[in-house]
Amino acid sequence: MRRAVCLSLLFALLLGVASAWPQSESNLRGRIGSAKGREQSLAGAIARLGKLERAAQRDITVLEARVADAQAQLAAAEARARATALRLQAAQARVLRLEKRLAEVRSKLSQLLVSRYENGEPDLIGVVLNAHGFKDLLETVSFVHRVQRADTHLLDIVRQARIAARRQRAVLTVLTHRQRDQADAVRRRKDALAGVLAGLQSRRVALSRARAARQAALTRTRAGRRAAERELSKLLAERARAAISSAGPGGP
Repeated sequence: MRRAVCLSLLFALLLGVASAWPQSESNLRGRIGSAKGREQSLAGAIARLGKLERAAQRDITVLEARVADAQAQLAAAEARARATALRLQAAQARVLRLEKRLAEVRSKLSQLLVSRYENGEPDLIGVVLNAHGFKDLLETVSFVHRVQRADTHLLDIVRQARIAARRQRAVLTVLTHRQRDQADAVRRRKDALAGVLAGLQSRRVALSRARAARQAALTRTRAGRRAAERELSKLLAERARAAISSAGPGGP
């Protein structure tokens, strides 16, 4: 009686295991198939993201060269603007010096005119009477004429130099403004390129992170699928052994 009960329990257990095998196998095969499909999808996404990332890197390389070129142009433009500004400062200082010199010459000429007005213009008779010999007479007359010509000539030279310096200052002022505008234009172009470059770099980083995330998901999915395959192989092996054990040495 007890033997019959044990055999019944063993038979029921074998039936339960047998009925559970198809369900576990189906579940594992479904998991494996789903994992393979997900692996294929993730691999395609990784390939597409890698392609986009490489394209972004090529664009970044091109833009980096353009930004470097724009930076070099900006440095050159700023250097030219600084040099012209220094020339403009020198021209302004020269104008001030010439104006001061002109004022001094005019003051001296004014003093000379006042002195001549108060003392009287030396005439030929006074020069002859005060001269000590003919040679002294010639030297005195020549000296008076040289002083008069020198004063007038010096005034003309200083006045012309001042006019030329003012013209140079006007030209340098226009050139300075123009070069500053050019430097500002180059700076705006460089900033625009730098902005585009920063956007591309951010996009490349985002693509790299997305590809890394999908690569991690692919690794997990592949590991899960391989674990399911090992579990399925183990289940099939246990099923085969159980089938052999239930058959017994003399057959079923």
